[in-house]
Amino acid sequence: MPVFEWNEIKIEVDEDGFMANPEEWNERVALALASTEGLTELTPDHWKVINYLRDYYKQYGIALTSRATHTLQWPRQCVAKPQGGANRLNVVSVQIGGCNSPP
Repeated sequence: MPVFEWNEIKIEVDEDGFMANPEEWNERVALALASTEGLTELTPDHWKVINYLRDYYKQYGIALTSRATHTLQWPRQCVAKPQGGANRLNVVSVQIGGCNSPP
């Protein structure tokens, strides 16, 4: 399995970049994963989104799909869509949140 490295952090990821062991997630890991999208910091609005996704994942055992996230009112600062549009936004959010790949 591939290993993602950033500073002192090493994370096993699957072929799509999702954490192999989501229980190893913490805020430093989130920053490391965010760096793959060119983010050097996460704002309070980013954390609102990440924490919402993580809470959903903990409660239901699955990540929100891109279809479900379209109905949410994300803070505007967090929805500057990366290349790939809204679906890519969901993937990036779920990856940074340390959740498994959505169904």
